[in-house]
Amino acid sequence: MATPKSSAGDPGRERALFEEALDLEGVARAAFLDVQCGADAVLRRRIEALLAAADGGDGILPGVPVASVGLPSPAATSPETVLERPGMVIGRYALLEEIGEGGCGVVYLAEQREPVRRRVALKILKPGMDTRSVVARFEAERQALALMDHPNIARVLDGGATATGRPYFVMELVRGIRITEFCDERRMPARERLGLFVQVCNAIQHAHQKGVIHRDIKPSNILVTVNDDVAVPKVIDFGIAKATGQPLTDKTLVTRFHGLIGPPAYMSPEQAEFSSVDIDTRSDVYSLGVLLYELLVGRTPFEGAEILKGGVEGVRRTLRDKPPTAPSVRLGTLGEDERTRTAERRRCDVPRLRSELQGDLDWIVLKCLEKDRVRRYDSAGALAQDVRRYLHHEPVEARAPTWSYRMGKAFERHRVAFLTGAVLVVTLVAAAVFSTAMALRERSARTLAERATLLAESEALAARRAAYAADILSAQTALEEGNPGRARVLLSAYHPRPGEPDLRGLEWRWLSWASRDDSLRVLSHPGLVRRLVTAPDGRRFASVATDGRVRVWDSETLETLMEFQASADDLAYSLDGRLLAVVTAEGAVLRRTDNWEVQRVIPGLGAPVVFASDGRHLLGVEGGRWVRWDLEGRMRTVPSAPIAGEAPEVVAAVGADRLAVASYRGPDKITVVSAVTGEGSLVLGGMDSVVSVAGSADGRWVAAGNWHGTVAVWNARTGEPVARRETLRRGAEALAFSPDGSHLLSGGRDQQIRILRFDPAGGEPLREVDRLHGHSGDVVGLRFLPDRGRVVSCSTDGTVRVWDMAGWQERWGPRIPGLDSLIFDFNADATEFHTLGPEGQVVRWAGSPPQPLSHHRLPLVPLAAPLGVGDGSVFIG
Repeated sequence: MATPKSSAGDPGRERALFEEALDLEGVARAAFLDVQCGADAVLRRRIEALLAAADGGDGILPGVPVASVGLPSPAATSPETVLERPGMVIGRYALLEEIGEGGCGVVYLAEQREPVRRRVALKILKPGMDTRSVVARFEAERQALALMDHPNIARVLDGGATATGRPYFVMELVRGIRITEFCDERRMPARERLGLFVQVCNAIQHAHQKGVIHRDIKPSNILVTVNDDVAVPKVIDFGIAKATGQPLTDKTLVTRFHGLIGPPAYMSPEQAEFSSVDIDTRSDVYSLGVLLYELLVGRTPFEGAEILKGGVEGVRRTLRDKPPTAPSVRLGTLGEDERTRTAERRRCDVPRLRSELQGDLDWIVLKCLEKDRVRRYDSAGALAQDVRRYLHHEPVEARAPTWSYRMGKAFERHRVAFLTGAVLVVTLVAAAVFSTAMALRERSARTLAERATLLAESEALAARRAAYAADILSAQTALEEGNPGRARVLLSAYHPRPGEPDLRGLEWRWLSWASRDDSLRVLSHPGLVRRLVTAPDGRRFASVATDGRVRVWDSETLETLMEFQASADDLAYSLDGRLLAVVTAEGAVLRRTDNWEVQRVIPGLGAPVVFASDGRHLLGVEGGRWVRWDLEGRMRTVPSAPIAGEAPEVVAAVGADRLAVASYRGPDKITVVSAVTGEGSLVLGGMDSVVSVAGSADGRWVAAGNWHGTVAVWNARTGEPVARRETLRRGAEALAFSPDGSHLLSGGRDQQIRILRFDPAGGEPLREVDRLHGHSGDVVGLRFLPDRGRVVSCSTDGTVRVWDMAGWQERWGPRIPGLDSLIFDFNADATEFHTLGPEGQVVRWAGSPPQPLSHHRLPLVPLAAPLGVGDGSVFIG
């Protein structure tokens, strides 16, 4: 390379180099002078002297004063220049102290005195810097800031010129520190740093929309201040900004041909390139990528001191050709102490920080740092949007570049490696052959697994058949023990589901028939039914469920007459049927039965309640005591004997003028009291844990059932025990005498109702003659409908059932009495069946009890096949 010709005698050349070097600082300035001056030591000394004068020093080279250079200093050309200092007043602003210095301006803390008093930042062009180029750049910064109106950009408040003609402008005072220092001091995690970075991107995007490119984005130009405990970044120093859509000043402002605008570490490749390509907004996107890199890793992609070792040309070569290292990889290249310190400043450990950087953040940063600006984000706003996507756990646009682009770049850098890869293709083919063999092996294993699955399904079917046989035996046993509800539950599990074989046969259909529902009508409640009462005339009955809903039914049509929500605990009809007492948590509510309006509320009166036989009083429990209310006089009295102080829990009428009361938590006794006064003296003993009582309509008998399933009957006038029977295996929770007193019905936890023949003079006073099946829960209430031959029951299965008691001794049971025939065929739903008699008679039966529908005779021929059980039919050859 030829030695540069000395330009010591060319003032224009010297001034151009001086102005160009003035924009640089430190190592960048030295590298620039190395390239431009070369071996011309005289030119080098003259330029350095001018720079020293501009910076306010005594020269760069020792022993060489400014005057000895021979070229007048720019400062010396203005003898009127007066240096600004704290205490001076410029226009409306008093300078307080110097707070910063840029390439061509000095920043002072100033106080505005009118029209308002406030602290501001005032930037004045440096003394000696008033060349056309520097003035133009200073005015460009002032104009650029004046265009901005964004919360994250320092606002310009005013502008003007000093007495010597040097321009200044006044801007918002930002009391903050560099964004990198702020984040490190606060030990902000990566996600919080990204939140600040998004605000910076939005500010730069605003500047771009105003037609201004910053071109000097670095941490010192982004200060973070705290307003109301909220960190707010502010972008400052548009000193080397470039307008893209409009002129910022009428002064001459031309980027020099060989000038490097901005710090090298944050400079985009096109800023350092010798080309005709103009700078656009994507140059700021590159600088934002460097800033993001430093926020995440604590270092820039290329360290400024390192890339300046090769001079200006070395800077250009590094920015143009050297690919940046991904942040996650760069973290691993740091020393152990620095790596640990970097992670601690981000409030995590090194593995976690590396995990955060890998993936989306690597892609976002590298997209910003693309050498080809076409592949960068189109704008700072697009970069901010992608960072927001990352923060919201959404896919980012930066990931991943096309395969063809990455492969093309990789081939240019690693030709030898790609040739080696061709050899690896052969290896991959061999691996593919091996994979095919493994796939065939896997298919064979899958076939074996399918066979094992079929075997398991076959074994499961065999187990289901075994379970079916066991449940059929259990259902038959349940029928023999008088528990058809249990039989129905067992049989219901074998209704065929889609894809399953139907295991039901003749035995299933026969047992389904035998365990059918005997009730005439099933009335459903939304909750478990717990109480049942009938009107005195038998035309209506009422029920209450655990959900507190009360329903009144017509005994003839079995339709709902009335329904209301009362959260009821007990019910009672008055003797004339005109009132219905509904016991709630607030007390007893008396409703008229003609319009169901509330006639009166007796507060505090609780269950059980019963209307006295005189029609004027109501007996119930209040405060744990048995009390009597006078409905007309509204007076309350406490019976004195024999149960004063006791709270009965079950009550039943005995004839027209007495009541039987008991408490299973009190003494083991049943007391017969007056239905008017609630007092009496007859005590029935010998029964513990009483849960139900009943009295005959003629007043002669009292029956009680206990928790163990025992039913006992006493003479209601003498108190002598008459009969006792262990009628149920579990508790007898409901009792009822038939209207004529000849039968006693008992229901409980075995889900059925037993009909007991009551004959006090017979050898077996309580003899079971039949059972009613249908409930699938505990039977908790029984009531006869007077003169109608029907019984109403309620159960915890949520139903009220009505039973026809006429001719119950002829009811159809689990066997066909007197029918010496074989039942050989049922229809699918077990509602009809056929019997085969010994003489070949075939009869079709249906109904309850079953009635013959048709008869015919088959000729007697030898059987070609045995009777079949399992598919619901029998073939006779």
